[in-house]
Amino acid sequence: MEEHLEQKIYRYNRNIETEKFITLTTNSEEIEDDSTIVCKPEEIEGLLELANNLRKHDWTFEMSDDHRYWRAGTEELSRLRSLIARHGSAGKKLFHFFYPEDSRGSHRKEDYLPGD
Repeated sequence: MEEHLEQKIYRYNRNIETEKFITLTTNSEEIEDDSTIVCKPEEIEGLLELANNLRKHDWTFEMSDDHRYWRAGTEELSRLRSLIARHGSAGKKLFHFFYPEDSRGSHRKEDYLPGD
């Protein structure tokens, strides 16, 4: 019997029962949906890194009056865009999971998604 990896990713990193999560799994028999990403074992580390970066991202950096924060946010947006592209549909799914539900003051989704 083949062993599968499974990792839950929480939006706020608190692991509380009511918090939304998305599951990474290497079980190719799982059905991929809005809350599940089926991936290869070697992809998990990179997807966890992307999730961590998205979780910590300042989605409203563009509203800052301090140009240093704006510049740092713009550079981070570029890095996130690259990571999302590297992970294809799984990266896009993680992005949509972390993108704020109340996105006022945030960059448009399209600015983060390569080719969209």
